[in-house]
Amino acid sequence: MVHLRVFGASRETMNCSIARCWQLMAQGLADAVVSAGHTGAVVAAGLRTRL
Repeated sequence: MVHLRVFGASRETMNCSIARCWQLMAQGLADAVVSAGHTGAVVAAGLRTRL
């Protein structure tokens, strides 16, 4: 099992599911990003995407 820090996953790869959701939203292909996971990781990925 792979254990990544909460913010480590989004920092190490911009191809993770949360980052991909933000990228789709930035392209206008999604209307929202919803996650049942860690709110901080979702926000951090969004900040890296720079909508």
